[in-house]
Amino acid sequence: MEIDQLVKLCMAQKGTWEDRPFGPEHIVMKVGKKLYAIISDETGLRINLKCEPDFVLTLVDQYDNITLGYHMNKKHWITFIVTEDADLNLLKQLVEDSYNLVFKSLTKREQRER
Repeated sequence: MEIDQLVKLCMAQKGTWEDRPFGPEHIVMKVGKKLYAIISDETGLRINLKCEPDFVLTLVDQYDNITLGYHMNKKHWITFIVTEDADLNLLKQLVEDSYNLVFKSLTKREQRER
C-alpha cells in the first residue's frame, strides 16, 4: 500500500478532510474539528488511529506491526505500521473504527453537518 492509497482509504469516510497542522510530512485526517488518523511515511508508512482502550493492548500483543500510539495517548491510540504483509482488511476496519469513535464524540449538530 502506498501513502496515496492510505489517504484515499481515510477520505472514504463521510465528512473526512485533510489537514497538515504538524507540517507537510504528517497528513492529519479529521472529521469535524477532530482528528482520527495521522499518516506519516518518514520512517516507513504508518498511521496513528484512535482505538477503544480495552482493545489497544490486545492489538499490540497480537500483531507485530501494531504498537502503542507514537506521540499519542497510549491508552487511546495505536500505530499501524504498513508492511508488505500487513493485514489490509484489519487496517480498513481500524480506520473505520477510529473514524466512528471520533464521529460519535461530535455534537449532534456536527454529526448532521457531515
